[in-house]
Amino acid sequence: MSTIRLTINPDILDWSLKRAGLSPEDIKQKFPDYVEWSLNKKKPTLHQLEQFSKKVHLPFGYFFLTMIPHETVPIPDFRTFNTKVAKIGNLISVELRDTIHSMQYRQDWLRSYCIENEFPRNPFNGCAIGETNIEKIVNQLKNILQLSDWSNVRFQDQFNYLRDKIEENNIFVFSNSIVDNNIHRKLDIEEFRGFVLADDYAPLIFINSNDSKNAQLFTLVHELAHVA
Repeated sequence: MSTIRLTINPDILDWSLKRAGLSPEDIKQKFPDYVEWSLNKKKPTLHQLEQFSKKVHLPFGYFFLTMIPHETVPIPDFRTFNTKVAKIGNLISVELRDTIHSMQYRQDWLRSYCIENEFPRNPFNGCAIGETNIEKIVNQLKNILQLSDWSNVRFQDQFNYLRDKIEENNIFVFSNSIVDNNIHRKLDIEEFRGFVLADDYAPLIFINSNDSKNAQLFTLVHELAHVA
């Protein structure tokens, strides 16, 4: 029985590799025929394409599209070491993209739950819009979070203490060092340290826990200010 080989779009093939932050050199051992695939001189088998799809974290069906899909950064801003958001053109890593999508999925569920159970809109979201006095904003946030005893909290406990205070105000905080539960997909702090998904019902903050404890605390405060 002959092996079935698949006709794919070589432009999608090259795009998917760049999207994953990889080069032909990175994958030549596992996919020695990649260059021939990309030149349309050879066709991959079903099994080969399935494995390649997993390697670049792209749904299998994308390889049969006639045109390269237009992808944008799912959120407008996130905290980084510098202001360069994209590694390649307007691309971000697939690890960051998948983490954002995972958090958006959770937020959609949380938002639906809040609405279905007739929770009020979250008053914290956008509460500082229009205010330019930084001291007033800081005092406003401290009052909302009831941080009058903040100075008495030990440094090593401050992140968890502040996180608890934030979540008491129905702002959801998630942190992880990898994509979901995949230990082979580490989140890079050189790319991002955290981000926020503002929402009237379920504002959500994500912290990259590969960062130092001090940096995680700063990021938590930074993203909280974005919610406000």
